[in-house]
Amino acid sequence: MPSDYTIDVERGIVFSRGFGVITDDELREHVRKLKSDPNFQPTFRQFADFSGVTVVEITTNGIASIIGSANPFPPNAVRAIFAPNATTFGLARMFEAKHTESSMLVTRSREEAERHVGLAPGESLR
Repeated sequence: MPSDYTIDVERGIVFSRGFGVITDDELREHVRKLKSDPNFQPTFRQFADFSGVTVVEITTNGIASIIGSANPFPPNAVRAIFAPNATTFGLARMFEAKHTESSMLVTRSREEAERHVGLAPGESLR
């Protein structure tokens, strides 16, 4: 998955974006980079934008591999996943289901995802 992220240290939020083909290895690499970034703090909120993902090649094993110790966020982290198409939404819901104690929201609405992490409408696009 070609992906990138921006860490807004001042506001305490990570903006993650995925686009193109999403695979297990690329998802794990995104998590590894984020975790090793010196600006990253596990207490930050996260807004993940999957609106640019065109093909999903993630397996249940791939999801499981980033849920445990590889996950850079603690279980109670405030996170929102914006997944407007059916395939990415289903994938993200599987991820959400494994986070029963978290404050994670998976939605097809950008505005709802933004509100969940304390952003104003359209603020994730800046």
